[in-house]
Amino acid sequence: MNRPELLSIARAIQTFTEHKKFNLIDSVFPLKGPFSRAAYHKHWEFFKAGANHRFRVLGGGNGSGKSFTGATELTYHMTGEYPEGWEGYRFKKAIKVWVICESGSLWRDSMQQALLGSVGEEQGTGLIRKDMLHDTKSMPGVPGAIGQILTKHKAGGISSVTVKTFEMGRNQFQAATLDLLIFDEEPPEEIYAECVMRTRGVKGVKEPGRVMMLFTPLKGLSEVVLRYLPNGRFPPNGTHPEHPDRYAIPISWDDAPHLTEEDKKTMMAEMPPNERDSRTKGIPALGSGRVYPLSEEDIVCRPFEIPEYFPRAYGLDFGWNNTAALWMAQDPVTQVKYLYAEYKRGKVPDSEHAFAIKQRGEWMSGAADPSGGGRRDDGRMRIDYYRSLGLDLYPGHNGIIAGINQIFTELSSGMLKIFSNLHMFLDEFRIYRYDAKDPNKIARNQDDHLLDTIRYLNSIFEMISKSEYSLNEPDEYQDSNTYRDIDPLTGY
Repeated sequence: MNRPELLSIARAIQTFTEHKKFNLIDSVFPLKGPFSRAAYHKHWEFFKAGANHRFRVLGGGNGSGKSFTGATELTYHMTGEYPEGWEGYRFKKAIKVWVICESGSLWRDSMQQALLGSVGEEQGTGLIRKDMLHDTKSMPGVPGAIGQILTKHKAGGISSVTVKTFEMGRNQFQAATLDLLIFDEEPPEEIYAECVMRTRGVKGVKEPGRVMMLFTPLKGLSEVVLRYLPNGRFPPNGTHPEHPDRYAIPISWDDAPHLTEEDKKTMMAEMPPNERDSRTKGIPALGSGRVYPLSEEDIVCRPFEIPEYFPRAYGLDFGWNNTAALWMAQDPVTQVKYLYAEYKRGKVPDSEHAFAIKQRGEWMSGAADPSGGGRRDDGRMRIDYYRSLGLDLYPGHNGIIAGINQIFTELSSGMLKIFSNLHMFLDEFRIYRYDAKDPNKIARNQDDHLLDTIRYLNSIFEMISKSEYSLNEPDEYQDSNTYRDIDPLTGY
């Protein structure tokens, strides 16, 4: 080639490089290639869910791309320039956005860098194209951090992003009307509630705003997380079964093609074992607020047929909305106890509960709520009514902390196992937590009927359990007055 031809090629390369430098958004989530939408199918599903869900959660492992994903969608909405094949929600005009982060420095080093480019580089090298960037304003007190971003919108007008942090007082999250709210990491409950109020709509004037939350769930099953994860688990299809406006999806390292196997091994080796699921799979950590911070893998076992020589008993918790029962058996050789069956049903006559319990073995004895279950309309204590229906019931002990400690010790030592098909019990177990304001008390208004039941049952299991094999042998407890005569109200 001659010199003019070489210069022409050089200018073309320079133009292409310059265009790519200031138009990063054009190259993310392409239709084809190793980093295509198909390769990042969960990230793309999160985008699509915005069309039908006002509230969305992306629970991602460290480095899985959750903040970059949120920044990408934010860029689309701020500018009104959506990519080919976009199936998510669309704003038709300039919008007002809040991004709420843990701190200004974390915002600067994560989402700000994705949106604007690295600190020290020319703005426009991030996802927001240089020609769409209108203005930025610094964040006071945080070197290099931007507190506000203004962009042009394709339909005209200026979109704004205002950055706020958890350290700000609650009054800093009031008196605004927002089109979009993004939490980059899980916020405290009071900040979440206050911010969501900023997205309410005005009938006939303004549509309600949208909410995105991007986080690695290291805080466990907090009140905020439980809004999106019924029973502490991501919904199978992402949509909350009782609140269809809510959507939540986990993204693991396996869903992030940009992570190499070598990097994954290195990072995994540096993690505490109790944080591995949350940091690699986006699954909530056990959390300091959980009553039983134990991995389910360590406490559940596959169901098996209980031999007739295993001593058994059941526990019973009374209630109109929910009456609950659990069955326990013990291996007489290893002394390991197994929770092997469960029952929970509400708003039916007591006689139906009694019938269902007797079907699992009328010969078994049960440990019931020592309060007696309250009085029925006929004046009888509920425990006495169940006895009249043929159940052999004794009042268990209701020492909450002592009972929890005993159960925790047995679970953690492997002396108490739970059959994996006890889904209702495991749902309660997974989200059973202490009061956030008083860690010495159990949080109120929890679905904990089966967890109450296990305390009653475990507290007197040795005294009331018997095996079907030994039914014809003398029963020292059946014939003794020392336990039969305990008052169901006082426990004495």
